[in-house]
Amino acid sequence: MNLLWHEGALGDLLLSRLAIAALGGEETLLLARSEARVLLREAGLVHEVASTDWGPGWDRSPPDTVYLFGESPFAREILSLRFPKSFLRIIRTRPRRRVHVALFQWLEVGEAPFALERAGVLRPPGFSRSPECLLVHPGSGGRSKCYPVGDLKEALRRLGEIPLRVILGPAEEDLAGEFSGFSVIRSRTLDEALYALSRAAAFLGNDSGLTHLAAALGVPVLALFGPTDPVLWAPFGERVRVLYPFTRLSPQALTREIGSFLNTIPMFRRREGCPPGGRPPEGVPKPPEAGAEGPWGAGEPGRTGTADKTAKPDSLEGPAGLRFLGVEAVEVAEAGPD
Repeated sequence: MNLLWHEGALGDLLLSRLAIAALGGEETLLLARSEARVLLREAGLVHEVASTDWGPGWDRSPPDTVYLFGESPFAREILSLRFPKSFLRIIRTRPRRRVHVALFQWLEVGEAPFALERAGVLRPPGFSRSPECLLVHPGSGGRSKCYPVGDLKEALRRLGEIPLRVILGPAEEDLAGEFSGFSVIRSRTLDEALYALSRAAAFLGNDSGLTHLAAALGVPVLALFGPTDPVLWAPFGERVRVLYPFTRLSPQALTREIGSFLNTIPMFRRREGCPPGGRPPEGVPKPPEAGAEGPWGAGEPGRTGTADKTAKPDSLEGPAGLRFLGVEAVEVAEAGPD
């Protein structure tokens, strides 16, 4: 048996899923701080999961190898003392060069090709999608990573009458009053977050754990990045577009970007660009003709982002890594008069 130890939060754990899939198997135990560990088990990446706070007891044979994700001296000491006969291998989680964190860790453990197929998009049996709305998450682990709330509300109002809900987690309780005019979902547990994501036809969010979770589950994601480098930290999944830096993004421009992204999703293209039951978003281009080339079959001039995951390029550094993961990163032009 092998043991994997991961102390990262939700987003960090999901960014490690390619490496976990490469190391996992029928006799692998994942000890992780994030409750999302159960999704990795249900998706078949590992055999068993538990919290890193598993208590003093260990009623089984020592693992053959202990894989520690990260370079915490404290965790290293604890694991060395707990499993003195096991081989301890450190998996570095922060790249020394400009390569996506998920790919860096995947390369660290041997770049097993099957991990891309198994973990690129998680498909736990208990999660099924019934798309109903655009789900918007205005929060993040740090306020510097959040697109300004006032600008976000303005951009959302300009979208018109589309089915839209705002999801607020425990860290965004103070924003409830800001979104009193919107349909708000409270998400205090992983199960509540999963239920909300199962109803999302598309997801709009900042650099947050919930954005990474949406992408990992195959929900189409439009992510807003501010100070964070998307080449290193972008979420990845089935359909992901990242706009950066959001400091250049006016509310009017964000409305156009949201509308452009929604035009790649069938639910929002049913009526020649009009959202179901509403008027077209302001400034949003007409949806592409069926079969037009572009990301995910929706033609948009100048937009690329799909990837050939069957062939690894010579280098995964910089934007090449994002293309390999199927992530479309769009650098926002300097703001001008709208």
